[in-house]
Amino acid sequence: MSLELRNVTHRYRRESAPVLRDLSFVFPADRSIAVVGPSGSGKTTLLAVIGLLTRPTEGDVLIDSEVVKEREVADLRTRLFAWVFQTVNVLGARTVTDNAMLVLLARGVAQVEAREAARDALVTVGLGALASRTASSLSGGELQRLCIASALASRPRFLLADEPTGQLDRATTDRVTQALIEGRPRGTTLIVVTHDPHVASQCDLTVALQDGQLAIGGETT
Repeated sequence: MSLELRNVTHRYRRESAPVLRDLSFVFPADRSIAVVGPSGSGKTTLLAVIGLLTRPTEGDVLIDSEVVKEREVADLRTRLFAWVFQTVNVLGARTVTDNAMLVLLARGVAQVEAREAARDALVTVGLGALASRTASSLSGGELQRLCIASALASRPRFLLADEPTGQLDRATTDRVTQALIEGRPRGTTLIVVTHDPHVASQCDLTVALQDGQLAIGGETT
């Protein structure tokens, strides 16, 4: 499934300079793509536009070459996208499995099916042995992998990660990055915003955001 930005410009206020400037880019399907750039360049804004959380001031988001219409946004955002953020958000008193199920249950998936998908995802990110523990007992890196498992369990077509390793040490960063890149289901496109060149180097493609435009920074495979 392809995703494209076409002539996207975004301003936070009408009179302000654009954060994204007439940006057009096709994100290759089923690849891992790192978005890099200086602080304040608009990487998080770009990710919000890609993930249909923010409507661009001008231009369009296209999925499979079809322009996303306003009436479709909520449904597509729920069905096709999953997110991993720098700051984890879990229910500490609930089990690891319960947390990994939450997105699926919110989508109306039956509990038995949701639990099975959650357990499979936990195994994928290396947390299978911790499935019955409470989330509050996990380390920072384990919590981040739990958030990844929750995203993977929903089998998204687009997995968006905003600085997912920004608060982690190198060894934990490597485990989390591996979980993101290698754990994603076949057909899932991963787009990760990162300041870490080591994380970017592990993705298939690196693109740089600067002056409101995207440029390919280099293939890493």
